[in-house]
Amino acid sequence: DDAEVGRVRRLPMSTAVYEYHQASDIFVSASRSEGFGNGLVEAMACERVAVAAAADGQVETFAGMRGVEAVSIDDATALADGITALLAKQGQWGELGAASRDHVLRHHSMRRWAREMADTYAELVPDRLTPSVAVQYAADHDDLDGADAEVA
Repeated sequence: DDAEVGRVRRLPMSTAVYEYHQASDIFVSASRSEGFGNGLVEAMACERVAVAAAADGQVETFAGMRGVEAVSIDDATALADGITALLAKQGQWGELGAASRDHVLRHHSMRRWAREMADTYAELVPDRLTPSVAVQYAADHDDLDGADAEVA
C-alpha cells in the first residue's frame, strides 16, 4: 500500500529528549547494536509505543512488551510492517504506553540499578564495600521500586 500514513523524521542530537518523545507518536529504533537501549527506555518512560530492532543489548529491554514491535535487524520491510502494526493499534496507544512506563519503572529505574550494583559489589568484596551516597540512598528507600521513581 503506497498510502501516506504520516511523517517520519530523523532528529538531531538534543537535550530536549522528553519534549521530542511527548511530540511523537511512535518511537523507532533501527539500531544494529545497543549497549543497553537507553533511547528505547526513555521512549517507554514517556509512554510511547515503539518499533525496535532486536539488537543485542536492546532486546532484553522490551522482551514481552505489547507496546513494542520487535523487528529483525537490517530489515526495512519488517520495520515498515512494525510501524503499520502499531498504527493499527492506535486506539490502544494509551494503554500500551502506560504499560511500557510501568515496565520501565519496575525494571529500569535508577534506584533499582543502584540497589543491584550495591548487591553485586557486596557479593564481590563484602569486607571492603563502602556504600556511596547513591547506593545508601537506594538502600534507605527500598519501598520505592517504581510508582514514584524518577525516570527520563
